[in-house]
Amino acid sequence: MFLALRELTGNLWPSVFVAAVFAVHPLRVESVAWVSERKDVLSGVFFVLILWAYARYARGNAPSSFWYITVVVLFALGLMCKPTLVTVPFVLLLLDYWPLGRTQRSSSRARPNMASQEQQRRDTWPRLVVDKLPLFVLSAASCVATLLAQKQALDLSLKPPLEERVGNALISYAVYVGQMIWPARLAVLYPYPEGNLKVPQVVLALLLLLIISTVFFLWRRRYPFLLTGWLWYLGMLVPMIGIIQVGSQVRADRYTYLPQIGLYILVAWGATELFYQWRRSREVLAVTALLILTVLTTRSYLQTSYWRDTETLWKHTIATTSNNYIAHNNLAQTLLQSGRFAEAIAESEEALKVKPDFPAAHNNLGLALVQNQQYANGAPPQNGAVDEAISHYRRALQIKPDFKPARTNLGNALLQKGQVDEAIAQRFSKWILILRKQSSTSETLFCKNESSMKRSRTIKTLWRSTLTMRRPDSTWATPLSARVNMVTR
Repeated sequence: MFLALRELTGNLWPSVFVAAVFAVHPLRVESVAWVSERKDVLSGVFFVLILWAYARYARGNAPSSFWYITVVVLFALGLMCKPTLVTVPFVLLLLDYWPLGRTQRSSSRARPNMASQEQQRRDTWPRLVVDKLPLFVLSAASCVATLLAQKQALDLSLKPPLEERVGNALISYAVYVGQMIWPARLAVLYPYPEGNLKVPQVVLALLLLLIISTVFFLWRRRYPFLLTGWLWYLGMLVPMIGIIQVGSQVRADRYTYLPQIGLYILVAWGATELFYQWRRSREVLAVTALLILTVLTTRSYLQTSYWRDTETLWKHTIATTSNNYIAHNNLAQTLLQSGRFAEAIAESEEALKVKPDFPAAHNNLGLALVQNQQYANGAPPQNGAVDEAISHYRRALQIKPDFKPARTNLGNALLQKGQVDEAIAQRFSKWILILRKQSSTSETLFCKNESSMKRSRTIKTLWRSTLTMRRPDSTWATPLSARVNMVTR
């Protein structure tokens, strides 16, 4: 990051500050600590390399095909890591405006001094756009591929109405700015609010964004870095801001990974400009920067500690957010896996208090009820616990008919009660077909319930139909088929 900004601007200490804040800001913890988000870090590497290569390409007297091809290749690699880099061509256009100054002269003292104004190439905006046509083509192709790959997740009929998504986007823009300034109460998941958004919050966020945008636009000739940094922030957030909603989160810390660099730039160069005429400007800026970096490092260390294990992470998320039914359910899942069934019951119930139609919580609650009684008494669960669990499994399937875990658990519960015929009539046939590719689960269920299956001859036909869907060389089909024949004679 430092080398790229130094190459672009020619300014040493502002580049150092931006790179340092980017490295230690608490909002970066999620992208670094969460292994699933390693694509953020990898795409960030390619993004920084793109900036550096583009600076080498743009600041020369004549276009360099080598550096141009390098930019295109790096951009393609970055898109393969994470499609959210589709906004890179627009960022490069902003850099043409400032700091590269490829369109007009800037009077800001923060202008780069790498080359004189006479040496720098001048181009019109249309020519600069044409210059990036290959990048725009790659962006368009990536957008199409992403929409096709995420077609089900992007089903807008299942998402909040457009006006709610737009309102949430405006609020998120403002919240991200606040989190940059004061990074407190950060969480791995901020749930989408149940019910309508509060109109006053949307109006205040809109006014804030309009005021900042207007001021920076009016100051664009004297302080071009303000407009560049602000539009960098606004533009790079567009793919993740929630107009096209993916997932149940209202926003996420990881979404700010690259967009907030624009805010760091406007702060760093703005402070340099503000203190330019001060007698002791360097000392003041150095002390201020050191204090800021110390506070951010301390907060990042604390935020990182919440990622030491799954239970700690979800407990912290519950403590820092409200009505977070997903966090309660995920904590219940973690407690189930560690054998703490009573606590899992409590967390599942908390999730259902917030969102009664949450199928995963119904499934976890049913499973916890059965296992809590079974392991507490050291004996098979009583019918009361099984009946209650069955009601939750049925409710989960009523909400989401293709929910495989609930169907599996329902089949187990019905067989535990000895209701084999009911299991077959209502659930078993579809359940086996769903699990036909899950050999280990199917064999485990069969082994646990051989004695019950002897009562029903229908099971023989069902299992045989399932086995015929498997590959002939399956390692489990032959022995399991023999056992089905034996127990159903």
